[in-house]
Amino acid sequence: MTCAGEKRFERIPNTVSREQIYRRLGQTKNTVLTAEITHKTGQYLDQALGIIRLRGVYRRLKITEKDAQSVRLAQGGEIRSHSLAVFLEQCEEVLLMAATAGNQIVECIQEATRTGDLSRAAVYDAAASESVDTALDWLTNYFRYELQRENKQLTRLRFSPGYGDLELSVQRMMYELLPLSEFGIRLTEKDMLQPEKSVTAVAGIREIL
Repeated sequence: MTCAGEKRFERIPNTVSREQIYRRLGQTKNTVLTAEITHKTGQYLDQALGIIRLRGVYRRLKITEKDAQSVRLAQGGEIRSHSLAVFLEQCEEVLLMAATAGNQIVECIQEATRTGDLSRAAVYDAAASESVDTALDWLTNYFRYELQRENKQLTRLRFSPGYGDLELSVQRMMYELLPLSEFGIRLTEKDMLQPEKSVTAVAGIREIL
């Protein structure tokens, strides 16, 4: 069942650029590679992009209470983070979001690593990481378009659990508020998302002044 303020996407277009993936691999315009390595990297990249399946969801929730150290949300969610509380100071709502690159690409990375094909594993890993970040960009851009008629705007930045003082344990709350299990995403005892190439984030919604 879809909750109020929630929207699910079974297929998100992959708008990642090859330049983004090459940068994650440590390549720059000045990097000199042999023709063979360039060809193989391109092949691996094509394979990875063919395997990745981006899916995602977002949910809009009101902020019911906030202070300098925490933010309380409708539906009983609470986020303890000084940095996020300051970030959301002008906001009355939040957008919780999640995206995944799917289990198949993770299995392919693991298989390539097991068989010693480390170049393939590195390219697949970089492609999946950059793609899922781009999926969050796509979700926020989609929601920004939805907000246009409300005279509200989404914050330019977003926070993900595990960065700064936003504890990784926040993912447990987000897992409860978003239908992540329906996307094949599991939460470990250490609050890690599985499959690995899955991410969550929170952004703020505020009035346009």
